[in-house]
Amino acid sequence: MPANENAPSVKKKGRRARLIVLVLVLALFAGLGYGAYWSADNVRASFPQTTGSLKVPSLAGTVDVKRDSHGIPQLYADSDEDLFRAQGFVHAQDRFWEMDVRRHMTSGRLSEMFGSGQVETDAFLRTLGWRQVAQAEYDTKLSPETKKYLQAYAEGVNAYLKGKSGKDLSVEHAALKISDDYQPEQWSPVDSVAWLKAMAWDLRGNMQDEIDRALMSGTLTPAQIDELYPPYPFDRKKPIVEGGKTDGGKYTPQGAAGSASTGSGAGSGSGSGTGSQASASSGSGTATGLAGNATAQGATVGLRTQMSALANTLDEIPAILGPNGSGIGSNSWVVSGKYTTTGKPLLANDPHLAPQLPSVWYQMGLHCRAASAACQYDVAGYTFSGMPGVVIGHNADIAWGMTNLGADVTDLYLEQVKPDGYIYDNKTVPFTIREEEIKVAGGKSKKITVRSTNNGPLISDRSDEIATVGARAPVASSAPDRGNGYAVALRWTALDPGKSMDAVFKLDRAKDFNSFRAAARDFEVPSQNLIYADNKGPSGNIGYQAPGRIPIRGAGDGRMPAPGWDSKYAWKGGKDGNAGYIPQDEMPYDLNPARGYIVTANQAVTESGTGTGKYPYVLTTDWGYGARSQRINDLIEAKIKDSGKISTDDMRTMQMDNSSEIAALLTPMLAKIQVSDPDVRAAQKLLDGWNYTQEPDSAAAAYFNAVWRNILKLSFGDKMPKELRIEGSCINVREEATGPVDDLTTTVRECGTRGSDSAQPDGGDRWFEVVRRLVKDEKSPWWHSPSALHKPETNTRDELFARAMKDARWELTAKLGKDQSTWSWGRLHQLMLKNQTIGTEGPGFMQWLLNRGPWNVGGGEATVNATGWNASSGYRVTWVPSMRMVVNLNDLDKSRWINLTGASGHAYHSHYTDQTSLWAKGELLEWPFGKEAVDKATVNTLTLKPGS
Repeated sequence: MPANENAPSVKKKGRRARLIVLVLVLALFAGLGYGAYWSADNVRASFPQTTGSLKVPSLAGTVDVKRDSHGIPQLYADSDEDLFRAQGFVHAQDRFWEMDVRRHMTSGRLSEMFGSGQVETDAFLRTLGWRQVAQAEYDTKLSPETKKYLQAYAEGVNAYLKGKSGKDLSVEHAALKISDDYQPEQWSPVDSVAWLKAMAWDLRGNMQDEIDRALMSGTLTPAQIDELYPPYPFDRKKPIVEGGKTDGGKYTPQGAAGSASTGSGAGSGSGSGTGSQASASSGSGTATGLAGNATAQGATVGLRTQMSALANTLDEIPAILGPNGSGIGSNSWVVSGKYTTTGKPLLANDPHLAPQLPSVWYQMGLHCRAASAACQYDVAGYTFSGMPGVVIGHNADIAWGMTNLGADVTDLYLEQVKPDGYIYDNKTVPFTIREEEIKVAGGKSKKITVRSTNNGPLISDRSDEIATVGARAPVASSAPDRGNGYAVALRWTALDPGKSMDAVFKLDRAKDFNSFRAAARDFEVPSQNLIYADNKGPSGNIGYQAPGRIPIRGAGDGRMPAPGWDSKYAWKGGKDGNAGYIPQDEMPYDLNPARGYIVTANQAVTESGTGTGKYPYVLTTDWGYGARSQRINDLIEAKIKDSGKISTDDMRTMQMDNSSEIAALLTPMLAKIQVSDPDVRAAQKLLDGWNYTQEPDSAAAAYFNAVWRNILKLSFGDKMPKELRIEGSCINVREEATGPVDDLTTTVRECGTRGSDSAQPDGGDRWFEVVRRLVKDEKSPWWHSPSALHKPETNTRDELFARAMKDARWELTAKLGKDQSTWSWGRLHQLMLKNQTIGTEGPGFMQWLLNRGPWNVGGGEATVNATGWNASSGYRVTWVPSMRMVVNLNDLDKSRWINLTGASGHAYHSHYTDQTSLWAKGELLEWPFGKEAVDKATVNTLTLKPGS
């Protein structure tokens, strides 16, 4: 799908006293010496009723809520509206704290819950205007049917809230009730729509890369930056679709003739037709934004300062889904029935998101007792608390999964501002202005003014540091007078109202590939890879669709900030000055490819360019580099070659594959390094015969990953500008320069400022590709590590590798002990689940109260079992397969699924983390779908009845 470790987190600054109050209140709830009033009964006061019956206002008929032994509910109703009313009610039963925090975040109102420490975050979110865009979508874009469902969902949530407050909702709400008399307000349909903006923010594409490249420009040459952003290796890593073509305003997949009929799936897309933007290559290249025009070093340093300020501000914004880096993504693949043991397709999906408690997903089934025009749904899968419908899953006819497409849908624009407006094509244009008031719990409200240009809101207005953006930014000689500096505007597809909420309901009731594609065309933001399977015909059908609102750029390639005053750099192709997007009819898709399977794991969708067989539009130049996707391709092909058939359990086994691509490349080289230190030699011998898998009990995996981390630090980390190095990482630099040097007499101490989740080098598969290219050059300058930084100095690849092996040995001695027989990867690589907001920060007592873990896990960075970690900051797990599913299209009741945590968001409920240990071992739960299977699995039934 996805920045801080657990989300949404609240900032430390300005809220310590408030946290202390919350801790004391939670201590009361735990009954720790504060009297019988705060007993276990009070902790359980918010636990949901799961048996008997309850009256729910606005219901037209009864709804049965059938929960299995893990508390996963299956809902049965006689109308669509009652189904979604019940979904809102049940979501609120299990997850209302999560829902309440989310809606305050998406509307820029965290300060109302958590006090003055959230004012700056709220101001930034108000500037982006998520809530305003969501309101505009609801008012002007969404279908009447979707609005009806959203309203029904809100009625269900509000029916649950009626008469409840404090401890009746959650222990967290009880803490806020006592400390500040907090009372939740009614749920609204727009609260649900706004959640899609948070999703889109965390999956927004290459904005972080754009910032990082600008920051690097003050320290590294353009050629060096290109070495750190190599082109996608199409010769070794298969894209999602191959050989398709765009002709006459339509995309046609390879071998489409003779395939199952696809229909048009939809009409023409937004945008102005068939214009091409493929002049930018699909690989890396020197950026053609503002920095590409610069010649003055001072200008580059100015841009670096400005982008650093922006990066720091973005780090403060809560990330719902996880770190926006190389790890955020997912795996999904589908195998044709021709190659499965069942004779029908098998579809697997595991989105990689932040580890959080409760999980971002909520498992649920939505069933009409009898299909009719009034009741159209029979669907099960993974939902988002706070939003109606099923996001990923299957119905009786089709199954679908999602991975992040990674399209470049954001651009930063420098703007020349005047007292009465901004410059655009040599004319002064008035700002669009709105006033916002931020209410603060326990404090005075703050008013802000939001200014926007035709490129988007001025995010530089939200920070004194960012206000200096453009002070010395590199620009062409034709740029307007900079005055006191340029402002920074954000152009982002999600800030234009769209219809993604319509797409959710269309997917849930799709019957075939045509209706699936019709639903996908409305899934505008965030742009996702959608895979498909159905049970039609002898072997079923498998398919893929790349949807999304993806801009067509004029000048520039989106890799660096662009001049907002020049219309040549605007997104082009739209009517009346609006942005144009790649027409949906020309977006890549596939249906029943000859190879018999489709894999999406954030690799390139297709190869862009102007030659034969090239896609005529640029989706992005910042793909994932295909480590996971190619491994999945290889596993599928090997299994087909070996046995000819793939089973449901084979799919599960593939999801848990721990093989490391970078280990396979480097371990043979490390084995040849001459080592004199006996302790380092003993560690080196751990790699003898290792098969490159990262099991939790593997000592070899622990040592290799430590070596890899130190290789990255020695060769790249200390050459990064301070704005990219992890906070607290200090080196000596020449006072008038920015790079590390040997001469200590002219140096100053410079420390990194980047947060632990986004520091570089992070060790993702981009760095795999960087190192793969460099190892061929044993004397590359990147292997030089000066004696001022590390003694002894290294000048060659093998010298640096030897130093990394030594440093890794002593790092693990400090962390795991001198006896390497006790070493294991899982002891280093631990998963800790933290309760969102209150459980993410504060003293150890608070963490003990609400958090769970640690779990020692296998897997790693850019492996199929993607338990990611950032090599700059350590080995802790920063993103995970947030759920796993395998859908069996031959017999849906034999499908399997698992969640990261459990159904409940209540800290002491039995379903709080009851799936986590199973998840860690790679096990999957049975997934009943048909009425008979659901009844057999049911342990508790609650009947919701009309009435008040």
